[in-house]
Amino acid sequence: MNTLNYRQSAPSDAAEREREPFDWYIEPAWCHELLHQVESFEGEVCDPACGRGTGLKVARDLGHRVLGIDIVDRRAHATFEFPLLTANFAERPPIGGTDNFICNPPYSYEEGIAEIYIRRCLALARRKVAMLLPVKFLSSQGRYDLFTQTPVAQVRILSSRPSMPPGSLYVQGLIEAKGGSVDYMWLVWDRAHPVGVPPATTWLLLPEHASPPQLFAVPR
Repeated sequence: MNTLNYRQSAPSDAAEREREPFDWYIEPAWCHELLHQVESFEGEVCDPACGRGTGLKVARDLGHRVLGIDIVDRRAHATFEFPLLTANFAERPPIGGTDNFICNPPYSYEEGIAEIYIRRCLALARRKVAMLLPVKFLSSQGRYDLFTQTPVAQVRILSSRPSMPPGSLYVQGLIEAKGGSVDYMWLVWDRAHPVGVPPATTWLLLPEHASPPQLFAVPR
């Protein structure tokens, strides 16, 4: 079977591409692994747009109790079993609360859908909310209140650029996850972080992408 490289097969104008239903784009597991290496989570981890459970598997393997929520049950494509509530989280969350949310949320199938997911999670999380988002999400006049009136604690930029192929094509083997072209970050909200205190910014890099340390001479 011939497969397509996601980046190479994509038209230059993203608006020309047909969007995956409900924005089901599959992030690599290493995005979650890098997050857990630098961010501690206590208690249950819930993913309200879990897809086939990529992030939930990482959390479960680290010893967390996990719960998935999604509009579509995609566990047939998962590599492990996990509990799932089939529901539209943006319209009516099916749970009353949880310890943490970690999610690659839908971004554009509906205007403002990512912010809706974030605000839903902030209302329900007892500890932390971590969202995988394009870096450009930070540059928005309309989201000023979201960033300044909620406890944003960390901006963790992925220096290694992930590829996120359309899920329906990827699980059929029709496309490969290669050559990511969008810059992503983890935004982390923490109930313990004071509102109004600016978040810390850090960079996350896969070890194989690291260069040897360099010493830079101070100009005279």
